[in-house]
Amino acid sequence: MKFVASLLLSFLLAATALCKITEGNPVSPDKRFRVGPGSAEDQLAILDSAGNPVLPLDAQDSARGVGVYWSSDSQRVFIVVQWKWSASLYAAQITSGHWQTVHVPDVSDEVEEQAKPMLNTKSGRAWSAQQDYFGSLKWLNNVAFEYDTTVSFGNGNSPKDVDQDIKEFRCQVKMEFAPGVIVTNSVGVVPNADTAEVGTTNSITSKHGNIENDPRYAPQDARLNSVYTALRARLSPIKREQLKQLERDFLNRRDQLKDKPDAFFALTEQQIGILQQMLSSVH
Repeated sequence: MKFVASLLLSFLLAATALCKITEGNPVSPDKRFRVGPGSAEDQLAILDSAGNPVLPLDAQDSARGVGVYWSSDSQRVFIVVQWKWSASLYAAQITSGHWQTVHVPDVSDEVEEQAKPMLNTKSGRAWSAQQDYFGSLKWLNNVAFEYDTTVSFGNGNSPKDVDQDIKEFRCQVKMEFAPGVIVTNSVGVVPNADTAEVGTTNSITSKHGNIENDPRYAPQDARLNSVYTALRARLSPIKREQLKQLERDFLNRRDQLKDKPDAFFALTEQQIGILQQMLSSVH
């Protein structure tokens, strides 16, 4: 274990800090621009071909994945940052020769309005949207696009409430760029065919990886976050980015084990041990 920790620590010292794009392509089709780390820590930006920031973005890098989707004429870009329970959406376009950010409309109210009639309210407990996982995006032309996302509704206090019922919906949204704005053309919400309203008290995981309901998850996740935060606090900004890359790779590998709880928790325990060894090696 100590050898592994030392090896990873050496990687932290030598690797180059990069923003890992997990979906789409960071580079525009005409190769003139790309999305990558900006001048501020954890902040994303549109960069020119030489790596100089052209437009700082409100978007922050996430260890759980970033998607970048360019229009074919390289004049517009749509960026998705996936967090633990939700996805943040950002956009920018060239106007009068300059890049400008464009507000992405929030469709959550429309999604909830369409989902409400399909939720069982007989229990008397109120339902709310608790998780939002981005799926994919497809450009219909240089200004219009559609994307899909999976939204989970629960009638408990939080996504970690083991006594709540959960129902998932697939949402398809169509939008298009207009001068200075993005407009919403349509929002469609349908229940996922392979999920049902089920109590999660005795459920460890589901086909969509609700492993957070396992009683082992919360305490182990807290330990993982604690040692990660302690290690990150001792590193320089560049090494923090490299640590984030290591953690992102770990999360990607762990996500493949959501239907195998024992392997999921064993890998997490191994990662905690590695981070602890790395922490003890940093002075």
